Amino acid sequence: MAEREPNLNLDDEDAYYGYMDDMVTEYDDYRKSSEAMRQNMANSPALTEMLMAARGQDGFDPVLWMIENRGLDLDALRDDEKYAEKVTEARNAWLAKKAKDEETFEAAKQRWG
Repeated sequence: MAEREPNLNLDDEDAYYGYMDDMVTEYDDYRKSSEAMRQNMANSPALTEMLMAARGQDGFDPVLWMIENRGLDLDALRDDEKYAEKVTEARNAWLAKKAKDEETFEAAKQRWG
């Protein structure tokens, strides 16, 4: 433990057990997050394949991957009115978030220079 955490006072029981409690909490959070990811991957084989394909690649493009590996037809999606509506809604949500982020940034800049 002294080698792993040289700044930890091993003679201070409160510090030592506090550190150990933090480690257990961090592990539990990691375990829960990992389990949620495993469940998501089990429910979506395409997500799993895409994540595996993206590992170690710089500039991975999920849209191109979906076209090459899942036969994504962008023209068909554009021509599908219901899907086009979903795309428009998603794009509008992104634009609203971007505008809010810019507004927050400008307000912070005005306040703190």
